[in-house]
Amino acid sequence: MKKITSTEIDQVLDEDMVELLSSDLQPLDLPAAQMAKLRSRIMQRIDEEEAQQADAFVTIRADEGVWEEIAPKLYRKVLRSDPQTGVEAYLLRAEPGAEAPPHMHEYDELCLVLEGEVEFDNVHLKAGDYHFAAKGSQHSMARTQTGVLLFLQTAIAA
Repeated sequence: MKKITSTEIDQVLDEDMVELLSSDLQPLDLPAAQMAKLRSRIMQRIDEEEAQQADAFVTIRADEGVWEEIAPKLYRKVLRSDPQTGVEAYLLRAEPGAEAPPHMHEYDELCLVLEGEVEFDNVHLKAGDYHFAAKGSQHSMARTQTGVLLFLQTAIAA
């Protein structure tokens, strides 16, 4: 069922038409049980809409969130993990001298270098560089001499 917005109603109904349609409406005297059920449904709908609005914007400050160590000198902070879309976004911080082993990409991966530099597969990335790894591609050993902060977006690992 399509939800009609107040703007759409305003485009179809002018004030005179609304007054004419509502002039003969009389309030219903519903039994208490029916009134309680109707009120409950209305409140549930309001709660659902408020929950959707609350999820519309998410802000994580630089000093918020949890950094988990995933390997020596490698840390990850999940920014968003959405099971409905299957997409995950996170920061990856590597200390100077860190190495990440060769790995296969099970899913497409977007990568943006925020700070520092990283090298792999004869590719040298520095702050501001973007890198895309397609599903099924494989990286060799990744290394950073300076340390690096990456933003990554990929599918949630199964």
